[in-house]
Amino acid sequence: MKKIFLFIAAVLVVASCKQKELNLYPSFEESASMTIDETGSFEEEGAISASDIHKAIDELDLDEDGSITDVSVEGIWIVIEQLQGNTAQSFNLDIVIDDWMGGEKYILDDFEVNIPPQKSTINFPKKLKKEGVLELNRQLIDIILMGGSRSISFTAEGDAIPEGSMIKVRLELYVKGSVVFTQIVDLF
Repeated sequence: MKKIFLFIAAVLVVASCKQKELNLYPSFEESASMTIDETGSFEEEGAISASDIHKAIDELDLDEDGSITDVSVEGIWIVIEQLQGNTAQSFNLDIVIDDWMGGEKYILDDFEVNIPPQKSTINFPKKLKKEGVLELNRQLIDIILMGGSRSISFTAEGDAIPEGSMIKVRLELYVKGSVVFTQIVDLF
């Protein structure tokens, strides 16, 4: 009788064990640093390397039993710091992403940045350009899902205000992304 009871209990446990797909949404941040030191107009390049992105994903410490199934851009912002010798009060800023087909796409177009006396974070969610954000997302997908090794390159360009003034700032362009991590788990 005990054997029959144990057999029935084992069948019930196995029968009640279900598998369910579990999705997690961990995020990561990386940045491109640029120092602007020009009179009047400026054009400065910066990049986020694929190896830095791969390292950020590795640091998420995701379980080996799952996989990353999607990537998305969550946010883009800058941190600006005035450097000694700056005489500009503000500047117009364009941020362009180099598309890997040889073109360029605007992420930000003609955004006026007031130069703060101290290091400051500037968000511009309503000013972001869709074509540039989509290109950034495509490049992140290539790097993270396809194992790509190309850097993501940006150009910051603009004009100092007042015209002809010396602009000396450090600009850090931050990108926050998230991944969809899918894992099958057993439910009892």
